[in-house]
Order: sequence, then C-alpha cells, then structure tokens
Amino acid sequence: NDVFIPRSILIFNQTGNPILDYHLEIFNRWGQKVFETDDVKKGWDGNYMGSPCTEGAYIYRLRGLGLDGITRFNLQGNVTLLR
Repeated sequence: NDVFIPRSILIFNQTGNPILDYHLEIFNRWGQKVFETDDVKKGWDGNYMGSPCTEGAYIYRLRGLGLDGITRFNLQGNVTLLR
C-alpha cells in the first residue's frame, strides 16, 4: 500500500459514514510525531515534512468516538514502512 489508512468496522457504520470523532497519529522510534490527521479519509504516505521517512517500524495511535456518541476507543499498534 502506498498510504497507511486504518480501516475497521469501528471507523465506518453500515452506510459508510465516518465515526463522530477521529484522530490518527504516527510516531517514529524516538517518539517524534511524523504524521497527524483528524480526517478519516486522509492517510500517511511515509513522508515527514515532504521528505521520505526511513524504513522501519512506526507506532500509530488512533482515538475516536463511536456513532452512539458515548463509546470512546483508543487503538495503537505498529506499522512497518518498506520502500
């Protein structure tokens, strides 16, 4: 994939509408934030400030609010960048 965009049943409802609140962050191994968005349709292309990031593991953190307006979720994990 050229762009990392988390996809899950938690992110979209049956009609394809996005969740009520969404925030995605990507960090490098030193904890520096290399990407951030509140747009569910925008993903990380492996660049930081217009320059390609080095290959390796990056941490993603995804926070959101469910369609019920009550359920909050915090997801995190690793994404590996390969060129």
